[in-house]
Amino acid sequence: MKQILSFLMIIFLFSSLITIGQEVTDQPTDTTSNEIETIAISQIAIKLGDAKIETITFYEEIIPDEEIEKIRVENDSMIFLTDSLLAIGKAIDLDSKNIRYLKNRLGFWENGKGILDEGKSSLADVIQNLEENKFDLEHQKVLWENTKLVLEKENPEATMLKKIDELIFMMDTVILQVQQKSDKLLALLNQNTGRSVIVDGYIKKIDQIILDKKGQIFVPNQPNLFSSILSGNSSMEIKKPLRLFYQTEVKELSKYFKHKIPNVIFQLILLIFLVIAFKLIKKWTLKANINRNSFYENTLVKILSRSISAAFIIGLFASVLIFPNHPELFKDFIRLLVTIPLIFIVTTFIDKKFFKYVFLFGAVIFLQMAYFIFPPGHLIYSTLIIIVALIEMFVLGNLVIYFYRNSLSRKFLNTLIILALILNFGFAISGLFGILYGATMLAETSLNVPIANIFSGILVITTAIILNGLIEMGIRSPYILKAHVFRLNGNYIKTKVVKIINFVAFVLLLSVVLNVVNLYRPILDGVIAFFGDDIKIGTVSFTLGSIVLFFFVIWLSVVISKMIRIMLEEDILKRLKLAKGLPHTIAMMVRYSLIVAGFFLAVSAVGMPLDSLTVLFGAFGVGIGFGLQNIFNNLVSGLILLFERPIQIGDTIEVGALLGVVKSIGIRASNVRTFDGAEVIVPNGNLISNEVVNWTLSDQRRRIEVVAGVAYGSDPHKVKELFLKILADHPDIIDDPAPSVLFKELGSSSLDFRLLFWTSNFDEWLGIQSDIVYGVHDILKKEGIEIPFPQQDLHLRSVDPGVEIVYKGK
Repeated sequence: MKQILSFLMIIFLFSSLITIGQEVTDQPTDTTSNEIETIAISQIAIKLGDAKIETITFYEEIIPDEEIEKIRVENDSMIFLTDSLLAIGKAIDLDSKNIRYLKNRLGFWENGKGILDEGKSSLADVIQNLEENKFDLEHQKVLWENTKLVLEKENPEATMLKKIDELIFMMDTVILQVQQKSDKLLALLNQNTGRSVIVDGYIKKIDQIILDKKGQIFVPNQPNLFSSILSGNSSMEIKKPLRLFYQTEVKELSKYFKHKIPNVIFQLILLIFLVIAFKLIKKWTLKANINRNSFYENTLVKILSRSISAAFIIGLFASVLIFPNHPELFKDFIRLLVTIPLIFIVTTFIDKKFFKYVFLFGAVIFLQMAYFIFPPGHLIYSTLIIIVALIEMFVLGNLVIYFYRNSLSRKFLNTLIILALILNFGFAISGLFGILYGATMLAETSLNVPIANIFSGILVITTAIILNGLIEMGIRSPYILKAHVFRLNGNYIKTKVVKIINFVAFVLLLSVVLNVVNLYRPILDGVIAFFGDDIKIGTVSFTLGSIVLFFFVIWLSVVISKMIRIMLEEDILKRLKLAKGLPHTIAMMVRYSLIVAGFFLAVSAVGMPLDSLTVLFGAFGVGIGFGLQNIFNNLVSGLILLFERPIQIGDTIEVGALLGVVKSIGIRASNVRTFDGAEVIVPNGNLISNEVVNWTLSDQRRRIEVVAGVAYGSDPHKVKELFLKILADHPDIIDDPAPSVLFKELGSSSLDFRLLFWTSNFDEWLGIQSDIVYGVHDILKKEGIEIPFPQQDLHLRSVDPGVEIVYKGK
């Protein structure tokens, strides 16, 4: 991170220079600013013919009146249909309708607004194309008018003047027609935009009514159940609610699918693809080496035993994104379809004693869809809600008792599960009392909480387990491990991806729970207001959201640049035949380029103009000039090291008393690991300004020297032959340059020899030197040649009479 911050300082400096340079170059000049653009007289004849052809071609390519009329008819039909539907919708008392009806109307009008927006976008594109071509033609017209003025001054009798007048007249005619067509289309666009604004207001009205009704959840909207039954007001009619449900819900869903035929086809193709893919994955997992210590992999194997069910869960889960602004019946239908494969999968890895709870859960999903058919106050509606409430209380109560008596090994998780079950049990009781009290809104919302929580929890967790299991098994597969980056960083990548999937799953689950209890919108609006409100400090205003966005974009660019650098340096570029150190240079430059792009993207994302940063850039320049000279020197030296590559990663270098291997080269400093194991951070300025011995710059060869001595009286020729044999027999000593044995000198105690030899295995040169010393010792001992040691003779010229001398042996 320090290197990145340092690199951003360079960006500040160079950006300031660029900004200042642009300000200088943008200064107005007085030399040729008033020159009139014309066509050279010698080129008039040629250019005139080309201009006529271009004008005629442009005229022929202009949208014809018949096409404009067709667009007008379609637009008028859409406007008429929108006005008619708006009139019908405004005649309905929306306040008297339930939330389900309002949500269906909201989705319908959002789809309608989408159609209006598509027409508006199409019209805007046509108008923009016309205006751009008209602008080009007007520019050409001005050019020819200027040319005509110049030609009239130089040669008033020129025959070309008439032809130029004809061309200008032709251009005027075409420009006029383009303007007329553009005005017609613009009128249609204004109509469309006006209706779009009205529809948008109507959508906001429906949305506000839904919010108001959700706020009145505790208000009774029906007589309590007992008084309704005793008074005989509770309806038992079946045909009328079914007919109304068919007219308002089933037909709407049918119309919705007719308008979404491409989405339906894509959904079917996705399901077929997923079924085939999961079948193949199942075969692959049976052959793969499963990590028995991995929860995700073991659970995935169990899930894949129901591969078709798993494919349908993922495919139907994606339908929420494939079908936007869907009706409420679509959600109920998808939930019912997902429930069936979900039950099959859940029963594969739970104990049989829980099967009855799973089947009851499926029954609740079906009953919930059934009671929406009947209106509030209907006896069947009330009966179904009571049955759902009792089933939920039975299932949740039994699960609370089970987890209380059979505690999990992880106490915190067990406590969390019990609290969640008790909370949902409370919602079930609230739903039961709500229907008895006549508060149907409270009953529906409360009973939907346990269903939505259990259903969404199982669905999201199952999907996350499938994805995490596939990620873990995929990263360990032989095909993926062929990539060097996954061999080195597989565990790190797996951990990060699993955490991201789990985080997304948690956010999805939390949003579903908050939406069910009607807290999603208030919390979302509060968060948006918190991060979106302006904060003013003097004349400067900003938002917390812009600050978070700024640093998030920079952080994301750093993460992405790091991943790309690893892939380039450790995998892609290593497969190419590049010079030593070049992959690192390319990867690092790509990384810093991405960070620079991320920085400027972050600046533009928060709406900060680059011109306003000039003062800040200048301040950085002054700081560099006075207090940051050494840091800036190291930064520039880092760039020099990257481009010139006098030192590369893996080189053995010697800087002063420091000897070690280069482990990394950063933008500010480099990391050198000594042979003692110490990590030394060396500023890049030291590597550029000081003398550096690079032992492995061009190759890995090194000359090694061993000095050996033998006793006087030994045959030096024989000794040389013995030493050469030792050098020739060692596998790590190369033949070119050939090893040599030199008679160094007649020493004070020995005949001294120098053994000089080369090795291409630089990293093991100390071991090779040790091997040769061992070999010298062993062969001299074997041949009976004495290895001398320093000796000195002591001659006594005089002895003090008081000193007692003892002779050896006497």
